[in-house]
Amino acid sequence: MKQLIIIGAGGYGREISTIATQALGYGDRFVVKGFLDSKGDALDNFEGYPPILGDVGDYAIAPDDVFVCGIDDISKRQYCLEAIIARGGRLETVVHRSCVMGQGVYLGAGVVISYNVVISNDTTIGDGVLVNTGAIIGHDVTVGNFVSIGVGAFLAGGVTIGHRGAVNASATVHKGCHIGENATVGMSSTVVRDVVDDVTVFGTPAKVIFNKT
Repeated sequence: MKQLIIIGAGGYGREISTIATQALGYGDRFVVKGFLDSKGDALDNFEGYPPILGDVGDYAIAPDDVFVCGIDDISKRQYCLEAIIARGGRLETVVHRSCVMGQGVYLGAGVVISYNVVISNDTTIGDGVLVNTGAIIGHDVTVGNFVSIGVGAFLAGGVTIGHRGAVNASATVHKGCHIGENATVGMSSTVVRDVVDDVTVFGTPAKVIFNKT
């Protein structure tokens, strides 16, 4: 039996702990072992969660251990997952049982799919992606590695998102649009044209409000 370890014991990590206990394969393929967090007291005010087992850098990985990351910050998530992989750790994908998934969907390693998500046919989702509650992902969508898709976001058919992109809560990305690497779509925005790398866009229609380079 695989032993699932969640990197990060903050709010998102605690949420993933519950998602995992309600996920496809829980109890048959894996159980939740605990958390990794540099703050050993991160769960002191919370009851009923599995323990903090150590930190990413010093935890001794056991043969049955598998990992997901409950850190919303994309750069920190990528760093932690790559650090675990470099030490021989394996990533696990966690899909809540309420997810509706079409034919031909591919999910990478270390993906977390939250409550009431819809993923339509022939969509590809890369490694380390977090898909939040109620997101709808259309057919033939391609999502790069370490992307965050917010609560209630909608990606129409044929959308592509580059590595480390983010589409925040309630945002809409129209059919066939491309979101560049390291680009962020602000909350409740509407994307009607391609978004280049390394920018933040906001509004309806979405416009560049910040350039990260």
